Amino acid sequence: MKELAKEMYSNTLHIWYETDVMADHEYGRIFDTSSVSLNEVAVRIHADVVDNPSVEAIYWYMGQGLDQIVLMARYQKDRLQVQVNLKDFDFALHVDAIEIWKNDLIETVQTVLSEK
Repeated sequence: MKELAKEMYSNTLHIWYETDVMADHEYGRIFDTSSVSLNEVAVRIHADVVDNPSVEAIYWYMGQGLDQIVLMARYQKDRLQVQVNLKDFDFALHVDAIEIWKNDLIETVQTVLSEK
């Protein structure tokens, strides 16, 4: 995962990462709901939260480039929110798997951070 940009706005930190959160599928590229993808994102979010304890909120923007952001997250007031931007066929094929992935990511990050 490569950091593309990091900006402070008021007391919020915004970080853009270049990372491939997509997987190949017969209909095209779809969101990667694998445990490998989840763990990579969870480790990055955890590290950024630990490294920036004094900010009000941290926002992440992840995708293959600045113009291809697929995954966004915000950590604020000890709570993680996750948004995945889907294509229509991605939504039709596995929206349930994506919701499970998002919930698992939130649970993983929250659990690790609560242990600190």
